Amino acid sequence: IKYFFAPFVFAVFFTSQITAQFSEDFSDGRLFGWLGHTDHFVINTQLQLQLNAPAGATNSFLYHPVELRDSMVWEIYLNLDFAPSTSNQMRIYLGLTSSDISTAFGYFLEIRTSGEMDALELKYLDNGIPQTIGSSIPGLVAIEPVEMTIRVVKSSDGEWQVYSITDIVELLFSSYHDNLPLSSLSTFGLYAKY
Repeated sequence: IKYFFAPFVFAVFFTSQITAQFSEDFSDGRLFGWLGHTDHFVINTQLQLQLNAPAGATNSFLYHPVELRDSMVWEIYLNLDFAPSTSNQMRIYLGLTSSDISTAFGYFLEIRTSGEMDALELKYLDNGIPQTIGSSIPGLVAIEPVEMTIRVVKSSDGEWQVYSITDIVELLFSSYHDNLPLSSLSTFGLYAKY
């Protein structure tokens, strides 16, 4: 199983002006500032972050400290060369209160389930327990490879929207309003189970 994230771009923008930004395209060939299972990932010859976990590993978690605001935009390119399932899945942690996902609070995108109905889901992590708060149409991520650029927008009034911007900008789902301040979240992460 290989997971590709590149040019992995995680850009943080704010609605009125850009006051902070974190962007990673791996063009320097290093994982500078990343923590977790850094030995489970490599930067391949296309300057893509690629899962390259050692034998016997069943999950890998890579994370980076970030500073979030209440109005955010994330853009992420991913290429998964497998059909997602409950035992082969990907999570993109948009923001967490800590790197301990068993007790953290925050938001993430999940690509998992199994079969022809695989959807991209937006979830809230409540003290380590995931709750689905939005979902794309069934089958969006059912066919391998799963290759897409995703844009997630969280407005200052608490609305979450998820877009595919691979060929055209397409709203995948708009759902969920909340008042949890993103400024309480300080960790962005990538989690693979295999």
